[in-house]
Amino acid sequence: KREKRPRKKNHNQNWWQPMATQRQTRTLETEPYLEAKSQWPDCGRHIQGQYDDDTVVVYQAYNPEIGRYAAEHKKFIGCPSFSPTRMTWIKTNFLWMMYRCGWAEKDKNQTCVLAIWLKRAAFEEILSHCVHSGFKEDVYGTKEEYNKVVTQSKLSEYGLVRLQWDPDHGPKGAPHPRRRAIQLGLKGIQSFINGEYIVDIQDITDFVAEQRAFVKEDRLDLLQVPKERVYDIESPDLSSLLRIGDSIDDNRLKRPTTEENLEIVSKKLEDQS
Repeated sequence: KREKRPRKKNHNQNWWQPMATQRQTRTLETEPYLEAKSQWPDCGRHIQGQYDDDTVVVYQAYNPEIGRYAAEHKKFIGCPSFSPTRMTWIKTNFLWMMYRCGWAEKDKNQTCVLAIWLKRAAFEEILSHCVHSGFKEDVYGTKEEYNKVVTQSKLSEYGLVRLQWDPDHGPKGAPHPRRRAIQLGLKGIQSFINGEYIVDIQDITDFVAEQRAFVKEDRLDLLQVPKERVYDIESPDLSSLLRIGDSIDDNRLKRPTTEENLEIVSKKLEDQS
């Protein structure tokens, strides 16, 4: 468990306010990428992210209007540009988010990157409602049962949660050949969009821009990434539902391009030198 540190007395802050009404400001803990990757699993499906006893960090990228509103108000509902009826995807892996948004340069709707601290209990509640985006025989048994679960999830008062395991990616976008990263699609999850599940939201676009420069300069020795470790699922039933494990039994990995293959080979040679 984290070491509990005594609060410093600060006459400019009202420490006596109850936690329900006083938002907690969080800061990402970072570490050098070359050190971080040695701590990550080499194979399998794992929830990899930054977390503590109370929170789990997830990432999203939006246009500046939505992103700035969310960072200021710690919620999404109320922003004119945010559509509460659309599915929105959250990711626990920072580098997967960077691949998806092109280090905040992919398109105008992904230029503002958010780090969102979810309550840990809320994160696991989301996981417990997830339905895989495709039929998995070891989870659902038959396609008929899977279709039934999908239909029920669409009618659920809780909202819709879609689960996908995709290839994890390196800083330059090359897919990892053996490790999968989780992403969760949320639709109609009111406790998420109204901020009830959220402890803090920080706009980390400046941090992303700083690290993007190192990637473009091929200075991965200077690259800093959020500190991430494997998030353990204590419930065997939930672990089975999510298909957590050290092996991969499907062939849905995107085939690397020639350029990406060269990058993987060169990186292996660099690691061996």
